[in-house]
Amino acid sequence: MSRTTTSTRLLAAGCLAAMLAAAGCSTDDDGGDTPTSAAGDTAEVTPADTDAFCQGVVDYDATPRPEGGETGEPSAEDVAAFGEALADPVAAIVANAPDAAADAAATLHHVQQQLAGGDSSGLYEPGTADAVGTIESTVADECGHTAVTVTAVDYTFEGVPAVLDAGLTTFVMPNETEAGEEHVMLIAAVAEGQTLTPEEFVADPEGSFAEIELLGETYAPAGATGGVTLDLPAGDYLLICPVSHDEASPPHFMLGMIAAVTVA
Repeated sequence: MSRTTTSTRLLAAGCLAAMLAAAGCSTDDDGGDTPTSAAGDTAEVTPADTDAFCQGVVDYDATPRPEGGETGEPSAEDVAAFGEALADPVAAIVANAPDAAADAAATLHHVQQQLAGGDSSGLYEPGTADAVGTIESTVADECGHTAVTVTAVDYTFEGVPAVLDAGLTTFVMPNETEAGEEHVMLIAAVAEGQTLTPEEFVADPEGSFAEIELLGETYAPAGATGGVTLDLPAGDYLLICPVSHDEASPPHFMLGMIAAVTVA
């Protein structure tokens, strides 16, 4: 599957390819161990704070992604800076994760450490979407934000509400493809004073790019679940899947995988 077509880079400019919501890979010994003291004893564990966990996820998802260069990929230095910026949000998530998200939080911590070292490879490992899906699903269940499940199928988004309340919103995106497709959902705000329908976007995607602001994104391979939590101001939004099956195929939004939602 192609996640780095010209259309993808146009629509997700300024974001890491496949950073779509963020987190996870298989853990190893340096990623998910119980914290220990300098003497090697198990450190005292403080009670989890659900509010701190929820805020950590909000802060994580709001951290700006590094911009890519001519290749569409950011430099190792920019990746490292991104990883360092994630340190505090990830620490809050790990320290306060409910039991249902504890393993996923450990995975997220491991990925953050890789990023801080300038290595983004963990973002592409098979456990990535599983971890972020677990974390965002836990936010949807535990945090009291507006939560909406948008199911990605071939080729549309199902369950998109016509209207959402402004404020913190958690999108959970199960990928129920029957064709083995990976799917992405970009959450893009239409610029103030502009009107842009899905049909108008499809007719001129490159021209339409100037009329949208990418606020967030989530990714899920076949059979997995992605998610992202965003603070949405009032306005008009488009949900867009920019990936394509291969370099010779059109992006999914050209096949109907685009939807409009109003935030009020």
